Amino acid sequence: MTDFRDTLGYRLVQLGRAAGNEYTARVEKLGLRPQHVRLLTVVQGAGHASQNELAAELGVTPSFVVGIADDLERLGALNRERDPRDRRRQVLVLTTAGKRLLRDATRAATDLDRELARELTPAALAELRESLEAVRVSLARLGHIADVEMTATGVKPGP
Repeated sequence: MTDFRDTLGYRLVQLGRAAGNEYTARVEKLGLRPQHVRLLTVVQGAGHASQNELAAELGVTPSFVVGIADDLERLGALNRERDPRDRRRQVLVLTTAGKRLLRDATRAATDLDRELARELTPAALAELRESLEAVRVSLARLGHIADVEMTATGVKPGP
């Protein structure tokens, strides 16, 4: 019988938790939390999007986006502006400070990636990425996650 700690699911959870905690600690030094970085990323890619549109894209409630946007507005990272195409709508727009914070948070993530992959050869890293994608596809088939492809520009529907 296999020890529970040898299962793929257990190892993924433990490693994901540890990597997430490390990333959280790094972005907290910037005055951010991971959900702040997530919203900044989506705002950057969305152009002029309302809080409701951003909530739909993130798969969260509009009130969650409002709270995170309030935090980021206090930090000077984004502004709420009237949509020039529809003055009844407010859109979220990154400020110069917000772009800088997002760049710094991205640097924290890439630095962490480099540290996590330090013991891997380029071939082993490529194989790990392929294997993680296969796990994502399996989870999507089981209905535990949406069938999406994670890309550098955001999330797009899978095949």
